Amino acid sequence: MLNPGVASPALRFWTAGRPNLPPDVADAIVAHPGHRVRAALAERWSAGAARHDPGASPGPVNRPGRAPDPPVRNAAAADPRLPAERIREPLAGPDAAGHAAANPSPPPGDMHALLDDAGVPYGPASPGVAFFAEVVVTGTVRGAHADCSPEEVAELLGGDAVEVRDERQLTLGYDLAEFFWQRHGRGEPWQGTHFTVQAHRLHTPLHIDELRAALDRQGLPLADLGPDGLGCRRFERADSRVVVTADEETGRVLAISAPGGPGAAAGGAGDSARSAKQALRHLLHASEEERRRWVRRRRPADGTAPNWWLHLCHQCEIQVRDRAGARAEWARLLVRLIRHGEETGDFDRAETACRLARKATELRVRGLADEVAGALPSADDLVRECLAAMPVPREDVPTRDTVEFARENLGAMRISRQARNLVAAALPHLERVRDPGLRAELTAWAEIRRRLF
Repeated sequence: MLNPGVASPALRFWTAGRPNLPPDVADAIVAHPGHRVRAALAERWSAGAARHDPGASPGPVNRPGRAPDPPVRNAAAADPRLPAERIREPLAGPDAAGHAAANPSPPPGDMHALLDDAGVPYGPASPGVAFFAEVVVTGTVRGAHADCSPEEVAELLGGDAVEVRDERQLTLGYDLAEFFWQRHGRGEPWQGTHFTVQAHRLHTPLHIDELRAALDRQGLPLADLGPDGLGCRRFERADSRVVVTADEETGRVLAISAPGGPGAAAGGAGDSARSAKQALRHLLHASEEERRRWVRRRRPADGTAPNWWLHLCHQCEIQVRDRAGARAEWARLLVRLIRHGEETGDFDRAETACRLARKATELRVRGLADEVAGALPSADDLVRECLAAMPVPREDVPTRDTVEFARENLGAMRISRQARNLVAAALPHLERVRDPGLRAELTAWAEIRRRLF
């Protein structure tokens, strides 16, 4: 056995760089006063040495991690053969932590602790439950609605978003919120479809019980829509058209979206969807009286009728989208189903007007307007219906300028939000309205839209 204490400097240097170095020799070289000898040992235990000698025992690597010499200690800290319990020591130290962090072997918990100590979160910090409650109550992100233009969203939330676009789709993505738009083709205005607050990205998870408790304290509870069949549970705030999705097992809030859309509130996977499709095929060719009789027999009487209608309409919308050559027939049935929902008192006048106007916009954005021409109301009729459903005259509508955002003003806020929803549903049809009086009135509403709740 070589005795490093008596060997020549050149021999000691050569020995320090050899693979499969015996433990007692490695211990002696770690303590050697010669810098070049220790440096050779450090190089020996670097990542490059590990590539040349991947099968080497971790025993020698274990010892230099305790060495006082930084080159030796740093090289050992980065070696993937260093046992996990030995990696924790350089992770906790000020000088070798960076080398240990480069090691692919530390347990995830240790790496998260290192990032936390360095002030580097693995996701956006939570802005607090109050922020998410405000999103649910108002259906906005800091005042930005799903129907805002891209320019309006950038003005409200800042211009530092990641933009993804093609000719027909546009997305603006912030740390948590993402806004989405569609259009029929180049040159057409962008139509907002929805926004989603990606709560699953939070550094500290938001629990659904925490969010529900905050909303309950405001007197604005979430309705539980039940499991979605995909491992999640969904909740809804109907007046703001917001849907909250949470992990069914852990309760972690994953996303908050608005508008939730008919399918969100309706659910309807599996047998329910198949049953609805069978009913729709019957209703497609039935007379008006036959449809009314069918509704009287099938409509639930336990308070779930609105969701039943939404599910039926959602399945009909799928047929309009997918049934090339028969879209006009399915579109006519969809209009009748929405109006039947109003006749039974399950949709109010404003909901009916909004649904019809939004559906006409969606079909246009999808490029299907020509195929369903005549099946849906004209632009004039759609706008007229929206304006007629306004809860109050324009000069009396509550705005952010006249009403404070507070629990005691919920009634006024709901009136304002309903007016805003009607304006948003009608605006995409403005350019095709022929009646100058209708155009002028809708334009006047559009001018105050951003001041509505």
